[in-house]
Amino acid sequence: NKGVKAHVSAGGWGSSSGQTGTVDPIHNMVIDPTKRAIFVANVMDLIRDYDLDGFNMDWEYPASSDNYELGKLLLELKQGINKLKTELGRDIELSIAVAGGSYGSEAYTAQITSVCDYIMVMAFDNQAQNHSTVNFAKTAMDYWLNQKGIKPEQLILAIPFYSKGISTPYGSYAYFSNGDPSGYYNDADGSLNGYEYNSKPVIVEKITEMKNRGGSGVFIWEITEDLSLIHISEPTRLGMI
Repeated sequence: NKGVKAHVSAGGWGSSSGQTGTVDPIHNMVIDPTKRAIFVANVMDLIRDYDLDGFNMDWEYPASSDNYELGKLLLELKQGINKLKTELGRDIELSIAVAGGSYGSEAYTAQITSVCDYIMVMAFDNQAQNHSTVNFAKTAMDYWLNQKGIKPEQLILAIPFYSKGISTPYGSYAYFSNGDPSGYYNDADGSLNGYEYNSKPVIVEKITEMKNRGGSGVFIWEITEDLSLIHISEPTRLGMI
């Protein structure tokens, strides 16, 4: 589709130390120059073979002691991408997914993030009654802009498509909103019937805050948790617009 870019991502909660709290496979890779070189080469092969537009590194999360190796990894990825851009004659982007605050972000410096086109701020899963409020999004964006020194145009803000909180059960938006799509979609603060999520008004406010800070856009986690309009009647669809 015109204007659509496809990136591939590596890492994530299930492939980093965040889920198990034991051995971190990403850490073990980046501290070994040979393994790191193989990883970078494989990423370049993926981009070339599948005609991709970029790569996202999602390490959850590097320790402060990983600072040097993290910087080496991102620099080597950027160098590989620059060579690939010359080879293929087109733009290729590098991005990272980062936590929405200081926890898990200690290893990042302005010098490290400067090699990235985009910093994707995961402003969700906060340990609060509602895991992804507008205030949390504002705090997360300001942390990366003001304390970590990223450029406004690097900023990409996360929008979750699920409910979560300290006393709130996890639930995908597609699941819990199915009984009353219009009600959940238009709820003023995204707090309805025990679910804590991002409704349309919350998303609109977050996008406004992101734009006010000069950010480049938003990303979602994740598309399969959205409610498909295919299964919604026409009157209900009109009520959601």
